[in-house]
This record gives sequence, structure tokens and C-alpha cells, in this order.
Amino acid sequence: MTFFDDVYAKRPDVFSKERKAFILKLPGLLPQGATVLDLGSGPGDDALFLAKRNLNVTCVDCSKVAIDLVKKRAKEERLNIICHNCDALDFEPKQQYNVVMSIGLVHRLENKKRFKEHILKMKEWVKPGGYNIVYLMINEGEFFKQKKDLLFLKDKEILGYYTNWKIRDFRKAQGIDVVNEEVSEENGNIIYNLLIAQKPFYI
Repeated sequence: MTFFDDVYAKRPDVFSKERKAFILKLPGLLPQGATVLDLGSGPGDDALFLAKRNLNVTCVDCSKVAIDLVKKRAKEERLNIICHNCDALDFEPKQQYNVVMSIGLVHRLENKKRFKEHILKMKEWVKPGGYNIVYLMINEGEFFKQKKDLLFLKDKEILGYYTNWKIRDFRKAQGIDVVNEEVSEENGNIIYNLLIAQKPFYI
């Protein structure tokens, strides 16, 4: 059982309280029937939200427990969500998507090399005019001081990977370590960068 298999088995709603504002605005940027690739989907909160708004969602997660939860929830809601149980960097899509999103996945990559590979694949897998959405931790706040084993970027560092893309939304925000069952304002603060970048129609 992987780390996140154990997390989702104990607390299947672990991320459901953290509704991200930029996910709420995403359906307004896309036509009905647009395709979304959710890398590191977890138990599918974002995927179900988007699928209910007539978007065609594909989920990828290394946790079988998480993917099984997505399938169960999609069946209960009568939603068609494609699911793949594999590492995000091992996924091999057969198409490009209108949106490729990575929500809270980056810090679990082992090093900068794998991070760069992840971002390059995200950019490659999205259609011209489509969007990359990245939600990642930066090296500020109490959580960063305690968790040296995770991958943190500098504030605004992610922007350097999207210099020729249109930045549709970028913000710095604070969250809580919802995986830790003993969270508090003192030990759980996480500082994030949130990005929505649009791929040029012509490169």
C-alpha cells in the first residue's frame, strides 16, 4: 500500500474541504464537452465537479485506493470519468487535452529534474489555446520549515516555465496540510502558487 493509499483509505474526504477558487472558474473558460486531464487526481473532487459541468475528464493517480474512489463516486453520480492507476510521469496519453492540471502533485516529485519533465509533458499534452493549471507549494511558511523531504519551488518560479504562454491567473495563497490529522494554524500553514496558463495557438 502506498502512502496515499493509506491516506485515502483512512480519510476518503481528505481534500474535499479545500475547494480551490480557480477550479470553480475553469468551466467558464471552456466549451461544453472540452477535455480535462487531472494528474494526481486523488479521490476525484475536482474531477467530479468538472464532469458535472459537461466536461470530459480523465483522472490519473498512483493510488489505486484513490482511483477506485473516483470510479465509485462517478458511478454513483452517473458520470463518465476515465481513470488510470499509474504514476503521472508514466502516463501515455493518446490525445491532447483542452486542460491539463496538476493540483498538489509537484511537491511529491523527487527532484527538480522530475519536476521539469512533469511540466514539459503537461505543456506537450495540452492543445493549442488550451490551459495548464498548476497548484504547488513554495519555500515559505511553517510547513516548508518542517518538511525538507518534499519538493518546494521559489515564489513565482513556476512563471519561468511559461514565458511564452498567456498567464490567465496567478496568485499566492495560504492553505493547510490536510493530510496531517494533527493540523493547526501553527504547524499546518502551507504557502502555494496557483497558476492558469494558456498555450499559444501558434508557436
